[in-house]
Amino acid sequence: MDLKKSLLDAKVIKIAIVDDDLSEDICTSDLLSIDGDVAALLGDPNDPDYEAYIEVLNRHGLNIETIPDLASPLSDKSIREEAPARLSDAVRKVLEFRYDNAAPVRRIQGLLLGTGVLEENIDFYSTPSIPSDKYYDLVIVDYYLVKNSNQQTLPFIDSVITTHKDCENPLQVILMSTHVAQLRSEFRDIRPILKASSSRMRIMGKPMSDDDLIHWKTTLYQLASDRPFISAVENFVGETSKALELAALDQAKKLWELDLQAMDILHETATLDNDDFCRYVEECISRHLLTALESYTGIRNSLRTLGDSLIEHRNTNVIAPVAEIGDSRAAIRGLMRSMEWRGGPSLDHTTYPAAASALSKAQWLKKNLRFGMVLRSNDGGEWLNLTQACDLAQAKDDAFDKVSLLLVSGVRSRPLNQEKNQAMVYLSSTATDTETDTLGWNLRNIRTPSIQEFAEDFVNGWTSVGELRLDQAQSIAAIYSSRASRVGLQRTLSSWHLQGTALLAGTLSQADPAALLAGTSLSGHAMSRGNSDELHIDQESLSSIIAAFPESINDELLRVYMGIQLKAGGKYTSENLVIYCKDKPTSMGDLKSSINHEKWLAHDVNKTKIILAVWHA
Repeated sequence: MDLKKSLLDAKVIKIAIVDDDLSEDICTSDLLSIDGDVAALLGDPNDPDYEAYIEVLNRHGLNIETIPDLASPLSDKSIREEAPARLSDAVRKVLEFRYDNAAPVRRIQGLLLGTGVLEENIDFYSTPSIPSDKYYDLVIVDYYLVKNSNQQTLPFIDSVITTHKDCENPLQVILMSTHVAQLRSEFRDIRPILKASSSRMRIMGKPMSDDDLIHWKTTLYQLASDRPFISAVENFVGETSKALELAALDQAKKLWELDLQAMDILHETATLDNDDFCRYVEECISRHLLTALESYTGIRNSLRTLGDSLIEHRNTNVIAPVAEIGDSRAAIRGLMRSMEWRGGPSLDHTTYPAAASALSKAQWLKKNLRFGMVLRSNDGGEWLNLTQACDLAQAKDDAFDKVSLLLVSGVRSRPLNQEKNQAMVYLSSTATDTETDTLGWNLRNIRTPSIQEFAEDFVNGWTSVGELRLDQAQSIAAIYSSRASRVGLQRTLSSWHLQGTALLAGTLSQADPAALLAGTSLSGHAMSRGNSDELHIDQESLSSIIAAFPESINDELLRVYMGIQLKAGGKYTSENLVIYCKDKPTSMGDLKSSINHEKWLAHDVNKTKIILAVWHA
């Protein structure tokens, strides 16, 4: 990764850093934070230091009647030097405190200079104000910019982006703060307010140590790589947002045209279709909205432009996940999950008549159990209901013990060890963002309890997991009914968590083969990308490696963070050795066997190199 070349290729030349820790402006509140007595003397005409200070101001031609804050002249170095010692000492302490706080800014400056940015091309500002004739390629802004408040920060960034909108190359922004937890909590709200994509703006914690700079290097590299695509990405987001708003507004207006007869028709249609009235109306509205959205040509035009660019770019680059404080993969995971799972609650357990008769329980089940619903039994197993709605609806009270349900067994699996056969149907996403395993359905393992039997057993710890989208459930039902039939679904992304360990090659080479696996713990994620999997370790793991092996760090390590493609069981050897284990090694000997690379391990030149072993979490 040649960061200097990337910045030059992207024409990132002029950079502005805006941070109030760079300011030398003084006000009464600053003095108050150091010593209340010092601040008080500015309002006490009887204090000798007050009289001496007024004489200094008079010598400099200042009229105290026109100065709203008597501490503000202390911003002038010459006045500070002549001021009474109590005042000058307090100001010195304020500026020393700011200097310490500005250490991260100096680290950023050093990083930029080290990547070839000229010192004269880096400008510093301590207030949210950039001259109108100044134009930059990158602006780095402190989130709490004025008096530890963010109130003026986003309007300032918005105005700077607007000022640069007609420039040949789009302005990019890094928003930073030492208050990482607060910034992380507001992470998802900032970009929509500014209408700035992740390709334009990254949100980072300030580099509090030199180790943090590796994340900043990655961010700068990614911004440089993304710069040519900012217009295409933001054009898509803008066109899609506009289309969603127009389509939703148009549909909201048309809903007012519905009368009681229309609602009665919808209810009757849902009833005749043996469907839940709520789900039927939700499906009608969502499809109506989708139809309106599909008719908006701006989305398609923007996607074609972006798609053509991505094809060319993907041939030569692995596009890394965003290096910033928030979860950059949450958005794509959410999109993929919504392709397979419905939103909202799927079953109201509070209405289950646990103390009622067996008939009442069966009637409740008949009314509430829906096609495509995923249930969890008391032993933790998942079951997909593929009972057709009409079979439930047409069941008579006296036949509840004769009409059977169709429940298909769920199988939790890891993408690395999924069984490949026509009886298994796998989802690509997890039911929630916290789970690591994906669900599959074993069409050979089914249950067919009667309505009566299942209704009475439901009280024994059964819960609802969620509800598959209708096309997903129908596809599984079609495969079940005829293994030869196929229903084409839109391709989705499969992603899973990784665990691993990092250790020096010399450590592994000399380790007892029977010793338990040891090293620096790693975590990350992998995604299925064609014939290979794309592997990434996370920021915390990268920081742990830096801390554990400071003498063995190299830029090649960033490739594992930004993404490398390997098949399960494969190895990547360069400055480091990366192995993608099919299963977790239990001992040092297992890891040696997995590497199967004794000559490499035994070579003296490799003893200080890092081995990164990862496997499915």
